[in-house]
Amino acid sequence: MRRLALVASLLALAVAAGAIDLSSRGINVASSVSDGDRTITTLKDTAGRTFTVSYRVEPSQAVLEQIVRIRDLLATFKNVKGGSLRFTVTGALIETLLIPHQFGVTGQDLRPYVTAGLFFTYTDSLEYDFRVTKDNLFMRIRGPFSGEDALEAEVQSAVADPAKFVQRSDPNYVLNHLDQVESKLTSLGKAIDALTQMTNTLAESTTALQQSLQESAAALGDQLAQQGDQLAQQKDALAQQKDVLAAQNQALQKEVELLRFAAMRSENVEWFTARALPRDGVSRVLALKQEIPTLTVADVSKQLKAEKVTISDKEIRLVFAYYLGEY
Repeated sequence: MRRLALVASLLALAVAAGAIDLSSRGINVASSVSDGDRTITTLKDTAGRTFTVSYRVEPSQAVLEQIVRIRDLLATFKNVKGGSLRFTVTGALIETLLIPHQFGVTGQDLRPYVTAGLFFTYTDSLEYDFRVTKDNLFMRIRGPFSGEDALEAEVQSAVADPAKFVQRSDPNYVLNHLDQVESKLTSLGKAIDALTQMTNTLAESTTALQQSLQESAAALGDQLAQQGDQLAQQKDALAQQKDVLAAQNQALQKEVELLRFAAMRSENVEWFTARALPRDGVSRVLALKQEIPTLTVADVSKQLKAEKVTISDKEIRLVFAYYLGEY
C-alpha cells in the first residue's frame, strides 16, 4: 500500500510538473501546488531565479512565452533588484506583481513608498497600475509602460510633491478651471453686447444732434457744437473700451482653446507620454459635426480615414467631449 501511495504521489507530481513546459528557455518547474481552484507553479531558471505562475486553466504556450518576455524585461531594470515575482493568468490577461528587494533612484530609496509592490497588466500591451503612499496620501500611478526611466520619474514626482501630483492627476481640476474661464467669457460677451448697444445709441444721438446743429446753427452754434464734441469724445472713448474688451475676449477665447487642448492632451496618453492632438484633425472633426450634427465617433473616424486625416478614435472622442459636450 505504501508503495502504491508513493507511486501515485510521484505520478501526480510528474503531471503537475509537466503542465508548464519552458525547458526550451532554460526554465524548469520547481514545484506545483493547488490553492482552491487555482494551480500555483514555481519555476526556476538556470541562474537560480524563481517566479510563480497562478492559473485556473493551463495557459497556452503563447501566454507562457509572453510571461517570459515580461520577466526578462523586468530583469533588465537597473534600479529595481531582487524580490518576488508572481504572474496571475486569467484567459488572455496576464497580471504581474513585482515586490522589489531594492528600489533606489539617484540615491533615493523609493521602496518604502511602494510597499504593495509594482503591479503590471498585459493583454495587447504592457501597462502599470500601482499605489504610492506618502504623507497619508494614496496616489495611483498608472499608464502604458514606455520604459523604466519614465516609470521611475512618475514615482519620484509623486514622492517629491504628493499634493501637486494628486492635483495634476485630477482631470476635474483642469475642467473646473475651464468652466471658470468660459463663465468669464460669457459675462464679457454680454458686456460687449451692452457696450455695442450704447455705442449705437450714442451714434444715433450724435447724428440727430448734428442735424439739430445744422438747423439751429445761428442761435445755438457754439453751445451745440461743444455738446457735439463731448458726445463724439464719449463715442470714441466707448469705441476704445469696446476694442479693449474685444481684445480681452479674443485672449480669453485663446485661453479656452489652450485649456481644451491641455485637458485633451492630459488624457491622450500613449506609452506614458501625453500627446497633443493634431489641430488639423480637430478642425476637421468639428467641421464634420457642424455639417452633420448626428454623426457619431465611428462615423467621423470612417470619414477621416477615407480623407487620410491623421487622428485616432480616442482623440475624436476627446474632441466630442471637450468641444461638443458629447460623451
